[in-house]
Amino acid sequence: MSETHEEATMHIADPAEEWCPICLKTTLLRASIYALVSDGPHRIGEYAVCEECGHSPYAEPEVRR
Repeated sequence: MSETHEEATMHIADPAEEWCPICLKTTLLRASIYALVSDGPHRIGEYAVCEECGHSPYAEPEVRR
C-alpha cells in the first residue's frame, strides 16, 4: 500500500429474497456489494436480479423505436 493507493477486496453480502413485480414470486435476490479496505468495509453498490425471470430493478429500460 502506498500513500495514494490502496488495494480493495470486493465482497458481496448474503442475498435476501424479495418480491419480484414481474413474475409475482419471492425470487428477486438483493445483495449489497462492499469494498473491504484498511479502515473497514464501504458499501459501494447493490446487486438485484430475479432467479425466475431475470428482472433487475437496476436494468436500463428498453428503448422502443
